[in-house]
Amino acid sequence: MVGHLSTSPSTFMLLRTTNQWHAAHGIQPCFAFRLFAVFCTSMSRIDPDKRQPRVQPAPSARRWIIMRRPPPSPS
Repeated sequence: MVGHLSTSPSTFMLLRTTNQWHAAHGIQPCFAFRLFAVFCTSMSRIDPDKRQPRVQPAPSARRWIIMRRPPPSPS
């Protein structure tokens, strides 16, 4: 099922062994891969070498949203 995703036999063996391990321990592979993806994204968010802009704190972001909001139309 995951064979077409692999590019080399070693990754295919790794995926197959992890699938067997998850099946033996009663863990769904998709849930485990989702956990791994969340872990990777959080690690890349923590990583200082990434050039992604930092998230602004809440008050300045709220002020920016209020400034960008169009003025209320007179009714």
